[in-house]
Amino acid sequence: MKQYVIEVRYYNVSVFVTMDEEKDAFLVPYLKKMLKGEHITLNLILEWCKNHGLKTNTKFSYRKDFPLKANVLNYLTYRHVLSDMRKKEME
Repeated sequence: MKQYVIEVRYYNVSVFVTMDEEKDAFLVPYLKKMLKGEHITLNLILEWCKNHGLKTNTKFSYRKDFPLKANVLNYLTYRHVLSDMRKKEME
């Protein structure tokens, strides 16, 4: 089965979603529609992928076009979301 990876950008975070070509192809339009919503969060993106059985990897990257304070706040939020996700997995 052929797999492909979609990159979803959320501020400083790249979420790499791994999908099977045949099994998960119908989820792509739903993911795009969800990302166009007004109130989207990193937690919502990761939960949606988890609920649909999609494997995700995340990567934080410092963005020079953002002020230092915004980068720090985005990083702290990123770490908080990852910590919450791990806690939920352990329950």
